[in-house]
This record gives sequence, C-alpha cells and structure tokens, in this order.
Amino acid sequence: MAQTKLFRLEQQWQALYSNTDNRKTKRPYRLVVIPSDPLQQYVDKGRGNLLEDYYNPLKFFDEVYVLSPKEKKKPSKMGNDN
Repeated sequence: MAQTKLFRLEQQWQALYSNTDNRKTKRPYRLVVIPSDPLQQYVDKGRGNLLEDYYNPLKFFDEVYVLSPKEKKKPSKMGNDN
C-alpha cells in the first residue's frame, strides 16, 4: 500500500513538472550524475540493469549522463537511446 501511495505521488510530481509552458528551462532536460563507485561495480553486483530507472525514475529526464572518474576500462555507453 505504501508503494501505491508513493507511486501516485511520483505521478503527481511528474505531471506537475511535465507542464513546461510556464517554466523558464525548456526541454531537453539533462541530468549529470557522478557516482562514488565505478559503474562496473554496479554491473558486477547485478545492479547494472537498474541504473536507468534509478537515475531517471518515470523517465523525467530526456538525457542522463553518468560520469564515473573511477573507471579502469575504456568508457562505454549504457542504457537506451530512446
């Protein structure tokens, strides 16, 4: 039940911010994240597939960039191009 209430609040929040007519900042909305751990650690722990939903719940942002200065391998692109 608590999850349902939280989901409704998230939907209300999204609806509030989806109306860009009155906002000074226009789309595309971009988010840049600098995680404290290398992205490979998330993948190794089996959480790599959750990163997209974690950093972009309800697909609010049009673009999300995760810049990890702790990567030991050549950077790669993760997620969807939708």
